[in-house]
Amino acid sequence: MRLLELGLLRFGGFTDARLDLSAPGLQLIHGRNEAGKSTALRAITALFYGVPHSSPDTYLHDELLLSGRVRAADGSELSFLRRKGRKNTLLSPSGEPLEENAVARLLGGVSESVFKTELGLDHERLREGGEQLARGGGDVGQSLFDAGIGGGSVKRLLDELCAEADGLFNPRAHARKPLINVALREYAEAMKRVRTESTQPQAWTQQKQELEAARSELLELEQRRAELRRKLAAAQELVAVLPIIGKRDEAEKRLTPVARAPLLPEDAAERRLLALRELDSAEREARYNQAELEKIAAELAGLVVSDELLALDDASIDALQERLGEYRRDRTDLGRQRSKLAASRALVSRRLAALGRSLDSDARALIPRRAEVARVKALTVERARLETELGQARKREAEQRAVVAELEERRALAPRELADAGAPAELIDRVLPSQESVESFARRQQKLERARDKLADRRQALDSDAATTRAQLAEVALAGEVPTEAELGRVREARDAAFVPIGEALGSGARVDRAVVESFERLARRADDLADRLRREAKRVERFVSLEDRRARCAEALEALEAERASLDAEQQGLDSEWRALWVETGVLPRSPDEMRALVARWVRAREHRRELDVALASARAALAGETSAREDVERALGAWAERWADAVRHLGLGAEASPAEADEVQVAMGELTADLDTCDALEHRIRGMQQTCEGFERDVTTLALRFLPELSDKVAKEPDQVATRIIQQYRAHREAARKRADLEARRVRAVERTNELEARSEAAQSELSMLLGAAGVSDPALLPEAEAAATTRRQAEREIAELDRDLAELCGTASLDEVRERALGVSLHEARRGSVELEDALVELDAARDAARDRVLAAESGLARFDDRQSAADAQVEAEAILAKLRSAAERWARVRTAWLILHDEVERYRATHQAPLLARTNQLFPRLTLGNYSELRVDHDAEPPVLCAVAKDGSRVPIQSLSDGARDQLYLALRLASLEHYAGANEALPLCLDDVLINFDDERSRAALEVLAETASRIQVLLFTHHEHMVSAAVAALPASALTVHELRRGEPPRQRSQAELSG
Repeated sequence: MRLLELGLLRFGGFTDARLDLSAPGLQLIHGRNEAGKSTALRAITALFYGVPHSSPDTYLHDELLLSGRVRAADGSELSFLRRKGRKNTLLSPSGEPLEENAVARLLGGVSESVFKTELGLDHERLREGGEQLARGGGDVGQSLFDAGIGGGSVKRLLDELCAEADGLFNPRAHARKPLINVALREYAEAMKRVRTESTQPQAWTQQKQELEAARSELLELEQRRAELRRKLAAAQELVAVLPIIGKRDEAEKRLTPVARAPLLPEDAAERRLLALRELDSAEREARYNQAELEKIAAELAGLVVSDELLALDDASIDALQERLGEYRRDRTDLGRQRSKLAASRALVSRRLAALGRSLDSDARALIPRRAEVARVKALTVERARLETELGQARKREAEQRAVVAELEERRALAPRELADAGAPAELIDRVLPSQESVESFARRQQKLERARDKLADRRQALDSDAATTRAQLAEVALAGEVPTEAELGRVREARDAAFVPIGEALGSGARVDRAVVESFERLARRADDLADRLRREAKRVERFVSLEDRRARCAEALEALEAERASLDAEQQGLDSEWRALWVETGVLPRSPDEMRALVARWVRAREHRRELDVALASARAALAGETSAREDVERALGAWAERWADAVRHLGLGAEASPAEADEVQVAMGELTADLDTCDALEHRIRGMQQTCEGFERDVTTLALRFLPELSDKVAKEPDQVATRIIQQYRAHREAARKRADLEARRVRAVERTNELEARSEAAQSELSMLLGAAGVSDPALLPEAEAAATTRRQAEREIAELDRDLAELCGTASLDEVRERALGVSLHEARRGSVELEDALVELDAARDAARDRVLAAESGLARFDDRQSAADAQVEAEAILAKLRSAAERWARVRTAWLILHDEVERYRATHQAPLLARTNQLFPRLTLGNYSELRVDHDAEPPVLCAVAKDGSRVPIQSLSDGARDQLYLALRLASLEHYAGANEALPLCLDDVLINFDDERSRAALEVLAETASRIQVLLFTHHEHMVSAAVAALPASALTVHELRRGEPPRQRSQAELSG
């Protein structure tokens, strides 16, 4: 069965909405959150099984209404409505009530719960199904059964039944917890008490004596136990204090030799060593510091510093050093600069000669002004531009002239378009009917032709029906004349008419003619025979009447068709007349509207083409006029340029006929002359500056020599640079000596301060050492280590004795140390421990004897209490009956649970034996595709008990189901479910499969593979895939051909719609 259409007339947020699901292939219904996807899913179930009374989809409409159209496997279709209500909820499209089994027959007996579990699947139930496969360990029967029913785990149900049965009864003899086992033991004990419990005086007396003896024994054991525990506590105390007493004695032995030793500070040794190191360090540093002072004094005595020369500052000396370098460079460069000046002056003379000027003329006066040079350059550029523009203007003018000629030629050829279509060329200048008129006639003609075709089809069908009816009438007639009511009526009228003379004769007593009587009898028999035949041959008569009626209707319909054909012929003649009249004024003999439609279209295109050419030609001619005017403007501009050029080159000494190249050459020569003159001026200025710099340096050096080094003043005139060098060297030497003297003075100050510091450190260390000597009562520092060791030994021994005394006080309580020593006198630790162990063992034995005695007391008391209870036997009987009733109820429950387990287990095995081969064969086709080839197939491991499934990886290894990844188990469960549904559909009415975002956990590649598998399944079973995700739509469009996919779009507040192929591909 396929759901062809789902109508959401009043349901949830939908009003008069319809989903057309009739197309083949996969039906993908996409809707974002709150778009109505879940509502549509609920609507499918409600359509088939009824709207729940407490439906969540009544928030917009109170009276919910759905419609549907379904097609059964045999091709029959059913359209119906489903309303919300308690009875008569299934209606025909016209609103008439339908029987509920009208839909139930199409559902093949599938209940609502089965439809939801077997034919509905979402991603959560897919993941749960994969986990159930893993929990079942791949059991073949359970895996196939789970996938087939699409519900809960059969393994879990079997385990629960088995656990409940074991909790009720376990046949093993040692089982103690099951309910039936416990009840059986309790029942046996109760019945034993019923048999044994009775009142006997001798037994009561004996029981009383046993109780008193047991109590006496228990009292004696309790007293012995108390005494034994006291002895054990004393022994354990002795074991604990003996090691401590031994440690204290050792500590007193160490204390005795040093009991009177002075108690020095605990860090006395550390302080002594620190003071001795400080004294030694101070003495060594004092000796080094004194040597440093003597060295500084010697160095100061050897320094010589001229304070007069140091009156100069570093800036003056640095400036003198820099000027010395400049002086030496200028002295060296003066000769080269004078040579360059002579060469530049010679070059200027040659350039003047080349320009035709005398050497004594003013060269600067010959050079044109910058404005004149710029004017010539601008005119040169303008000439080039105008010549370029003139060439371009002439080219554009020629091109535009060619365009005009081409357009004129094309306009002349425009009528040939009609001539090529078989129409006269002059038709282009005539006015033809409009395309709308021709189209109108063509539509009317097509309408008439369609009417004729339909009429012919109807005539053919009527002729066929009439021939069939005649053949069937002939077939009926072969069996003999067919009686009719009309014939029976005629015979009866004739019979009645024949009886009239007989009746009159009988009334008058006249003799009746025998021929009249025979005629009446013959008509009477004929009437009776016809009446009998009408009853006997009722079906044949009914068929004959029906066929005669059909023949008559066919004849009437044929007459109506003839009349309709005549009407169509008249309408065709009128249309032909109108058509010819439409073309009268054009002088054209019209053909059919379809043919003339093409001619008119070509005429319209030709007219439009010629109009476009006219517009283009007018535009081209206007453009040609503009290009001609532009060329003339450029030619006039060139004439004006020639006048300005003659005036501009006159300043260069050239005539008007001089070319721009000649003017450029003169300007270049003038520029080179200008550059040479500038070079001469620059060299003269530099030579003067260098001479002034050297003379100033020599004067300043003479002044410095006379002031600071007069012995060198007579050498300044010959060697000023050497004198300046000596002055710089002397200054820097004396400056270094002054710096060194300052450093030595600072070092001497620091050394004196260090000497004072060392003396203070030495005094502090000596004071610390004297204090330690006084505390130890010695005068020699060498005796301090021995005093420190004695003090340390005394302090440690006293501390250890105090700690041991505290431990003894905690162990011994109020007993004094002397009392503890007295108890421990003459006892070794080994003996004390052995005595403690022996007492512990005796206490264990005594505890066991006491517990046994206590049990005997309790047993005797219980036995005596039973003698005192006169109703114990009756109570035991009542208890036994109550236990038996409980046992009977538990046994019945155990029998039902065990039977259910056996039935379900056998059904699973039967299902496996029946369906294993076809299901695994189909699963082995689907599973590798869904896993992209990571697993090649499923195999059954028959060595396991029970047989289990395992996946075969692409490398050939076998992977248990529980070892597969979550995704692979999901894909395996989906393959099993699809294989089960396809197998079921092969023998039963297939119902639509509803999937809700079942591929949400699949990656893109596996989603495409799954979509291909679902599209393949959709060829056998209708598959409705609902999804929230747009990327699933994209994946389906990419994976499936258009013929295998239909995409429906749900939008909140809008009717559902199918997405077109153009929309999907875009």
